[in-house]
Amino acid sequence: MISRQSQHSRPEGLGKLTKEEMEEALDHLSPEERAERRDQWAQERAERLRMENAQYLELRRCVLISLTLLYVCASVGLPYLHRQEASCSHGFFWETHMEFLGLFAVTKCAELWLMVQDSAVSWDQIGVLDVLLKFLPSFMGYLDGYTDATAVFIAASCDDPLAQTLANAMGIAYLVGVCFFQWTVMFDLSS
Repeated sequence: MISRQSQHSRPEGLGKLTKEEMEEALDHLSPEERAERRDQWAQERAERLRMENAQYLELRRCVLISLTLLYVCASVGLPYLHRQEASCSHGFFWETHMEFLGLFAVTKCAELWLMVQDSAVSWDQIGVLDVLLKFLPSFMGYLDGYTDATAVFIAASCDDPLAQTLANAMGIAYLVGVCFFQWTVMFDLSS
């Protein structure tokens, strides 16, 4: 298990300077030179942190990619595998949703574990409310891809011609909007 890196013994500024040393070094510079120097220090600090935490960052990358692939497979695969069980009036059986809930719980626990292990997070500056305001809304985003896929298969299970037309339109919108733009393009942009 990767241990958390110990906190710095001196107050942290940018690069290897404390906040006071940084302000003192910037006093004689113009505003443009200050901004440029701060950017340079920030880049140096970011690179140093990346080097110090390389093992953790690689582990985090592998875990997140694996969980993302599992999520995509479950969001599309579960409704597809259980499509014969879908009914126009009752949707899917609750057992199908429990399979997704299991992956949801594993993913959210892994996210919390990664957050706790991240030495770049300053827990003394982040309150519980801050974490909850960012973490809890992610539940809705996580469920969205799955519920969109189930809606397509539930509509397809209906005999009504309008429902069949809607199922086709929703399927195309799902493939383009969710599978392509949200999962493919956004995944590529985040890499």
